Amino acid sequence: MKQKLFAVMMISMFALLQCGGEPSDFEDPDIKLTAGLPFKEPPAHIVGATWPRSTPEQEGLDSAAVERLRAYLLSRQGDDENRQGVRTNAFVLIRNGKIVMEEYARGYTSETAMLTWSVSKSITNALVGRAVMNRGLNINDSASVCVPALDRESHRSVLVRHLLQMSSSLAFDESYEASPVFSSVIAMLYTRGRADMSKFTASLDLAHKAGTHWNYSSGDSNIVMECLKKYYGNDYNNMPWTELFDPLQIQNAVWERDGAGTFVGSSYLYLRATDLARIGYLYMHDGVWNGKRLLPEGWVNYSLTVVPAYYNRKTISVSERADNPTAYWYRNVGNSKMNIEKPWPGAPDDAFAALGHWGKGLWVIPSLDMVVVRLGDDRRYGCRWPDEKNCEADQDKAYSKHHLLKLVTETVKK
Repeated sequence: MKQKLFAVMMISMFALLQCGGEPSDFEDPDIKLTAGLPFKEPPAHIVGATWPRSTPEQEGLDSAAVERLRAYLLSRQGDDENRQGVRTNAFVLIRNGKIVMEEYARGYTSETAMLTWSVSKSITNALVGRAVMNRGLNINDSASVCVPALDRESHRSVLVRHLLQMSSSLAFDESYEASPVFSSVIAMLYTRGRADMSKFTASLDLAHKAGTHWNYSSGDSNIVMECLKKYYGNDYNNMPWTELFDPLQIQNAVWERDGAGTFVGSSYLYLRATDLARIGYLYMHDGVWNGKRLLPEGWVNYSLTVVPAYYNRKTISVSERADNPTAYWYRNVGNSKMNIEKPWPGAPDDAFAALGHWGKGLWVIPSLDMVVVRLGDDRRYGCRWPDEKNCEADQDKAYSKHHLLKLVTETVKK
C-alpha cells in the first residue's frame, strides 16, 4: 500500500513539475517586432576602424569623479594567488561616440582579445537578429525546425523565442563551483556535453511547460547557435565575421566551437574591450551602424523587453534579484510587483547591459550617451543586498556592478 501511495505521489509530483504549477491564464503570445526603442536615442556618431578620442573634460565629465572611478578600477586588495579585491583587466568608457577613458592592468593591453564569458550571449542575440533580417529565421517557430534533437513530441513546444529568453523550461542546472556534481553547465562545457553542447542540452527533460518559466541557461543559447546552422549552411563557419564583426570593423575576434563545430554562443567569445563597445553602440542606435541597418527594425526593442516568464513566480531568490533578464540582455527596471528595486540604483533607468561571469560587463546608458566596458577576473563580489551572503560589505574592496555604475554616472557634470 505504501509503495502504491508513493508511486501515486511521485506521478503527481512529476505532473506538477511538467506543467510547472503555472497559472492557466499565463499568456505567451507570438513576438511581433515593433519599431521604436525603450529609451530616447542619443545622436549617432561615425566610428571608423578605430574609435575617435577625446578627453573626459571635453566631453562634459568631472575630472575628480573620473579619478575616483579610475582609483576604484585599478585598486588591488589582494594578489593573484588569492584572487581577492578588484581585479580589472580592461576598462573602456565611450562618451558622445569617443573614447574618453581606457585602462588596462594585469598584463592585458588594447590589442588583447579577452574572454567575455556570458557577454557572448548578447552577441549571439545579434547574430539571431541578422538571421531574422537576412535568412528568414522566424523566432516564433518551433526550435525543432532547426534543431533535430528537439524534434520529438515532448519538445516541439519549445520555440526559438523561448530559447532566446531562457524560458525553454529545459531542466538545465546553471550552478558552477557550488554544485559541480549536479551542474549541467559544467557537464556541457567541460565533460560529457562538450562534444555537442546543443544536443546535450536538448536531451534534457522539460521541467515546466515551455515558455512559462525563466531559468538562467547557457544551454539555451548553445541550442540557438546550432539553430543558425540551418539558415547559414556552408556559410556558418564564417557567419559571425561576415554578418557582424566585419561590418562593425571588429578585429582579433576569436570564437571557440564545440566538438560538433557549433559556436559556443554561451561563453567562448574573445574580443578586445574597444570592439565589445561597438556591440553596445550598435544597440544604443537601434541596430544601425554608421548609417547602415544591421539588425531588423524593432529587434533592439524586442531584445530589451523583460522576459514575461520572469514575472511568473511568487518569489525571486537573492541571487536573481538583479537579473531583470531580457533576450540575453539585462535592464535596469527592477520588479515593482515583488518590491525589488532596480539593480543599479545609481544609474539612469534606461541603462541596459550584457553581463558575464567574474566581472565581465558591457553597459549602455543612452541618456548619458555612454557605453561602458569592464572586463575583469573577480572571484568575490561586493554585496548588493543586506541579506546577501559570501560577499564583501566594503564597496571599495571588491567589484560590484551597482557600485561601478554609480561611479560612472557620477562622472557626468551636473
